Amino acid sequence: TSATDVATVVTTLAHVVAPDVLEQARRSSGQKGGDAVACAKAAPLSDKGPPAPPLRWEQVSAVRAHPAQAKRVGTASRVLRAIHHALTSDTPVAVRLEQRGAARVMHLTRVREDFRAALKRDGSVVVLDANVDIWAPVYAKVVGYERPIQRFEAPDGAPVERTLHRLTGATRTAWLPDGRFQLRPNLKTAVRAAIDWALKAPGNGVLAVIAIHAVELALRAAFDPTNATVDAAWVATGQLPETLAEVRAELGPIVQAWKGRILFGHFGALRGLDDMAEADSLVTLGDPWSNIEQVRHECAFLGLDDWEARLEAMCRAELEQAQGRLRTVHRTRPARALHVGAVAPGGAGWAQGKVKVERAAVGRPRTGETPSLKVLRATIAKAGGLGAAAKKIGVSTSTLSRAQSGTRTLSPEAMSQLLRLGGCDSA
Repeated sequence: TSATDVATVVTTLAHVVAPDVLEQARRSSGQKGGDAVACAKAAPLSDKGPPAPPLRWEQVSAVRAHPAQAKRVGTASRVLRAIHHALTSDTPVAVRLEQRGAARVMHLTRVREDFRAALKRDGSVVVLDANVDIWAPVYAKVVGYERPIQRFEAPDGAPVERTLHRLTGATRTAWLPDGRFQLRPNLKTAVRAAIDWALKAPGNGVLAVIAIHAVELALRAAFDPTNATVDAAWVATGQLPETLAEVRAELGPIVQAWKGRILFGHFGALRGLDDMAEADSLVTLGDPWSNIEQVRHECAFLGLDDWEARLEAMCRAELEQAQGRLRTVHRTRPARALHVGAVAPGGAGWAQGKVKVERAAVGRPRTGETPSLKVLRATIAKAGGLGAAAKKIGVSTSTLSRAQSGTRTLSPEAMSQLLRLGGCDSA
């Protein structure tokens, strides 16, 4: 995105909010209207005080009587402040324009100012970070060099049984195409697998379940059909009321097989869920992938080449945070943990501990079975090696490499293409 595009937004907003701001900017920058960037940078907006540019009295009077105009001016003020700060910041800021239907959305990416100031203060600075591999590039971006990292693995306080139930297609895109919940067969498979697993060893009868928000609401509705508060929350997230009726009918018998308590939560809102430490069993449903374009944008900002590796690392980190609700370090009694999806959670317990791996009955390649790693590697070799095979089936070399090492699973479509390339009709 060119600097002129950004500056055009700034100058347009300046007209909406306070037209005299633009004129002051032109006088300050010595421009007569030619250089919009210089004018935008010179706009007299202080970083101190309330997050809004100066408003003239007549504008204030007008918006008091017109709520819609007040909202418009307030939005313009916040956007103007953010863009002006990006133009004048002494730290790097990346910008990306995205077309969403008829609207254009501007993404500004930068390091938070308070965090930047903390990292660059005089004297030694120690950062405690559970996901240091993800955020270390951010620290380096701020201070200008790679900071030393020390890793300390905290062991489980009591025995924890961990299980990965591999299920491809357990994603937001598959379960909420275009943002609308759909009761897909593999979602029912995922829920059934979770409840069956929990029933094998119910422990103290308290089960914790974490999923994407819409799936969490669906499970709440299925578990307790009398909970009317779910209906309002369901509609508020843009879901259709008739879909919730289908959820109660289809998932109700599955979820209600659990006769104890269920504590629900969703990805992205895990902080403060300390009551889940009470549970003896915890399930995470689905792989919480981040927005691909946003991750690419972050990688461009940080100077990272492998955006796919960062995307997967962020997914693992979110699962690690969710699984951490069991508070395994402080546990004094045994616990069980399950993830249903294609990506294993991060953390020492999942990476270094003993993890039982199960495979789902749906979401497999057309052959009817998931091929063993030995067969997969032989198939890749027949298809011309990692690079050639990855290009032919439309995935990155790093993705295919992690698939043949067993750390991730290919989509059913990609797996079917690969098997055909290698001349394999059976796993």
